[in-house]
Amino acid sequence: MVPGSAKCQMLDLLDLRTGERARITQDRGSESRGCKLDEQALLSMAHCIESAIRDAVDLVVISRFGRAEAAGHGLLASCADVVCAGTPAPDSGAGALRGTLAPVSRRLGS
Repeated sequence: MVPGSAKCQMLDLLDLRTGERARITQDRGSESRGCKLDEQALLSMAHCIESAIRDAVDLVVISRFGRAEAAGHGLLASCADVVCAGTPAPDSGAGALRGTLAPVSRRLGS
């Protein structure tokens, strides 16, 4: 929310490598009282993460959006792909997922 306003601040997701950008919040009109994530727009950027993994980048930072990932949506699959690729991902959805999966990977001998 925009401080002192009922309007939602528009948020974009940006691929720093390519400059590709997607608006990930929905404009719900002037009478709205909150923001809503546009999950389709968020998912439309997953190919950027896949490309970064394929290109073996040194670091991936993914903003995570809590509710979407908790429900098994959002960029959860992309976060898992980053973890499986072993790509560093500090303070991001993938970084948090790596901590969650660490006990499992130890049991599997990874």
